Amino acid sequence: MNELAEPLIFVSITINFGPASAASRIEHQLSTLASGNSPATRWTKRLTIRILVPVKLTASAIQALSNVEFASFDHEEGPDAEVLEALSQLPKLRDLSLSLRASFKSTKRVLPLEAFANLRVVKLTSLPISASTINSIGRMVARCPALEELFLENGFNKTHIPNLDTIFNGSMRSPSFVPSLTKLTVRNSSLTISASSVPYLRSLVHLDVQVNAANIDASFWQTLALNGVQIRYFAVYPLDVAAIRYLASYEGLKEFHIQRHFDPDGIDYPDEVFHTVLSRHRHSLQKLSFPYLNFESWSITDEYLECVLKCTALQSLVLSYQYPTAEERLLYGPQRKLSMDMVSGFYSSTLLSTPTSDGFAYSLPCSPE
Repeated sequence: MNELAEPLIFVSITINFGPASAASRIEHQLSTLASGNSPATRWTKRLTIRILVPVKLTASAIQALSNVEFASFDHEEGPDAEVLEALSQLPKLRDLSLSLRASFKSTKRVLPLEAFANLRVVKLTSLPISASTINSIGRMVARCPALEELFLENGFNKTHIPNLDTIFNGSMRSPSFVPSLTKLTVRNSSLTISASSVPYLRSLVHLDVQVNAANIDASFWQTLALNGVQIRYFAVYPLDVAAIRYLASYEGLKEFHIQRHFDPDGIDYPDEVFHTVLSRHRHSLQKLSFPYLNFESWSITDEYLECVLKCTALQSLVLSYQYPTAEERLLYGPQRKLSMDMVSGFYSSTLLSTPTSDGFAYSLPCSPE
């Protein structure tokens, strides 16, 4: 019976020892793991670490889990260097998620990330932007030549604003370098992005970037187009003219998301998006989402909805609509009006609405009919 049950029960384990946990119990449980005789040693592929207390056997227990492929460490005090070293020695580890919190922001300790190698997915949140941290990430990326996904989130530093290519330089200098990254996410970060990163991103199909508009140089979009990089999942805000020109340079976009983040006053280009970008990708676009944007610019109208109607492959849609007041009808005229006949002719399923402070964000599941 154990042969059937153990692979299912122990495929994923969580280490979560709070300060109130009995030291003797912790020692016993970690000792069992460290012995190599635990079922977890044989079957665990996913390891999640939440809270740790200083116990000598922690590193040994982690190292004994030799079949772990995914590891996540999210703790308010930040990851311990000894634990990171233990995780880096797991021979089958391919997917790593770390929350780099206060302990590394408030000290001068260097993150021992370069100990990791051959990872396919790296997710770093609460990221402290400093020269030492960025260099450490770069050394890790250089040791992961088959890296497919990179996620960087939360890193503000007004005095140190490195370019994203700092992370990729070590890899690109290798004579055997072949671009493998297909998914890049950069959120809330003071990193800048320019053309110098594009050689590392030539295989990119998924791009999710939420930074200040000034942090993305126009050369980045121009060089993506010149290198024939065709993004299939595009979630970037705010947009600028260079980004729109890039989106209009190819066909085949499948998901297009614009979500306001921390720059509500950013320049918007809804006309160009609805008339140019959607027209270019009308045969491939499956998911379209523009929630919570500036209602004065992005509120859906008959004119914009006509552009959406031409997207024949669309499967899901999230748009924003603000029902105009009497004053707004006088100010904007009939062009701000949305015809319910047009809506009902296109969407046959239930219309779901979520009230917001500015109006309503509509989630419209749809089919081509």
